[in-house]
Amino acid sequence: MDLIKLYNNNDDLNCPQLLEGLQRRFTMFNGGFGQEQLDWLHALLTASVTKETELDLQGAACHVPVHPGSTDPICLAWNYEELLAVIRAHSSVVCYMAGHSHDGGYCQDKDTGVHPRDDRRGIAMIPDQGLLGIQ
Repeated sequence: MDLIKLYNNNDDLNCPQLLEGLQRRFTMFNGGFGQEQLDWLHALLTASVTKETELDLQGAACHVPVHPGSTDPICLAWNYEELLAVIRAHSSVVCYMAGHSHDGGYCQDKDTGVHPRDDRRGIAMIPDQGLLGIQ
């Protein structure tokens, strides 16, 4: 809440109307990533490339978009830069899927070639199997 209030001075913290540019992401209906989550993702991506597997490429998925080129700033994760730093640290990551905006969006990260995509359709995952699909 303190983070949102630092950037959003509106009476209604779900209202981005008076915010501009990337500051529009600081609303109550968005979210961010805690340090424990960032550390978990980094460890998971590191461990998966050190195992002998048939797949050398990886993707990541979350509800909230993390690349400003793939979505309207109003739907961007509060601390998207931190999650992008984790993704950029792993050359095996080729895509990042999200769905929060409902409008869809796509870009290619100029630094890594990673393909962040915000899909209009739902993203489904089978628990404990790591299988991901687009509905």
